[in-house]
Amino acid sequence: RTMVRRAAAISAVAGIMLALVGVWRSVGSTELLTVGGVYLGSFGQLDAGDAAPDFPVGEHDVEWLNTPGSSPQALRGEALSMRQLRREKKVVLLHFWDYTSMRSHLAMPALRRWQERYAPYGVQLIGVHRSRFNFADRLVHVARAVKRSGLCHAVVNDEHGDISAAYGAKAGEPSMFVVGTDGRILSVHEGLESMSQVEYELCDAAAQQHSDLWCGDEGLRGWKGPAGAKLDARRKSTLSALANSWVVWITWRVSRYACMHKTEDVTLGTTHGAHALTQLQHY
Repeated sequence: RTMVRRAAAISAVAGIMLALVGVWRSVGSTELLTVGGVYLGSFGQLDAGDAAPDFPVGEHDVEWLNTPGSSPQALRGEALSMRQLRREKKVVLLHFWDYTSMRSHLAMPALRRWQERYAPYGVQLIGVHRSRFNFADRLVHVARAVKRSGLCHAVVNDEHGDISAAYGAKAGEPSMFVVGTDGRILSVHEGLESMSQVEYELCDAAAQQHSDLWCGDEGLRGWKGPAGAKLDARRKSTLSALANSWVVWITWRVSRYACMHKTEDVTLGTTHGAHALTQLQHY
């Protein structure tokens, strides 16, 4: 009886230690760490050149918002897959976020603008929500956060953390993966310090599929619009990490009606009926 009691006590203590100290769970080539039921992050982050893992199906199926079939009543929409997006030659931006994280909220204005600017050029934005706290992973809470943030692009609720583990994304910290049309990762960005660079890469990848889209200084050299149209003066990014760089997005049409898009960071130049829309990033 004494041995049985000792074994039971050891088992109980071990269970408590696993719950409070940490539980490691291997997922593919990455590992997941939780402490006291709080997800801390994973190790083994993917890098440029790696194939972008697909989204889980089956036992750990994930729930989608802002995809065909979703509504305020039904909530859950149709699932997207990296395989299908690759077939459609889509450039994909995966942004990992947590609605309980202030840093994630700081990225929302840029994400809304990117959806408006680049979705027409075949760019698919996908928000992967994974919270540090178990209570925040319920779909109804995520749906409310998506609505409050004004996000119109697809969002997947990574409740079990499988997507975050597969990519090696850290919970609570915004991170972004730009995926090319071949399904391979073009770049990985952590935090908010490289937002201008992320937009440039999105624009550059989309421009390879659309001849009417230019990005950066190289695309502007020798640019000539119809009927002698010229670009407006350029402004530099105020982002401290890229103080001497900037991102430009241009399109034009011959019309006497002004402005295809107009947002707070767009300047419009009109010459001989041709409208040159020049946009410079200033986060």
